[in-house]
Amino acid sequence: MDPVEGVGTAAITIRTPSGPRKIFLADAAYVPGFHTNLACLRKFNDKDIWWDNKTNLLYKNDHETFAYCERHCNQSTLEYNELQSKTPSKASFAIQSRDPLPDQEVAGRLWHKRLGHAGPDAIEHLPQEVGGAKLRGPATIDCETCAVSKAHEIVSRRPPTSKATRPFYRVHIDLFQEIVAYNGYIWTIHFYDEFLHLNEVETFAHKSLTTQAIIRYSNRVER
Repeated sequence: MDPVEGVGTAAITIRTPSGPRKIFLADAAYVPGFHTNLACLRKFNDKDIWWDNKTNLLYKNDHETFAYCERHCNQSTLEYNELQSKTPSKASFAIQSRDPLPDQEVAGRLWHKRLGHAGPDAIEHLPQEVGGAKLRGPATIDCETCAVSKAHEIVSRRPPTSKATRPFYRVHIDLFQEIVAYNGYIWTIHFYDEFLHLNEVETFAHKSLTTQAIIRYSNRVER
């Protein structure tokens, strides 16, 4: 029996009364040695989708057609992809080999990324420590990601050049994304009045609503 090497989500395209539609099958088992994809009818039943083997279709809500099935090789199929006649059949069976893998001569920049942004000393000693690994070019890498991650944070303590002299003279705005709330809102905008030390917060579902939130705040201030 072929082993299950993983579980994930599989996408298939079905034929519906309104045309082709892509659906996703959850908890799909990945078995490389099994060359036919199977859909579990019980999983469809749990979603209130049923199979009529007489008409060979899936239906829901009192025989409302959900998808049309086809028959191939004496089997009902949701999606059938015919092999090209000029393309030989290919199989992906796991094999074992005792032959050593060929050497890999790779530039230092690629080794740096492969090894999780390793330092130049580690890359320079790589050919001596790892069989088959060869270094092409210098071990020193000019990596922007490393430079930014190692940079020291400089916090400015300079006082503002001018202070707010009346309410709503200067309002600071901060927009950030939070976890999904019960109502689906994930964006939060924070208004801070420098003179009154007044904080006001508003949440919304989409980032595109930011401008409307600022307009609503401005209208409240003008009143």
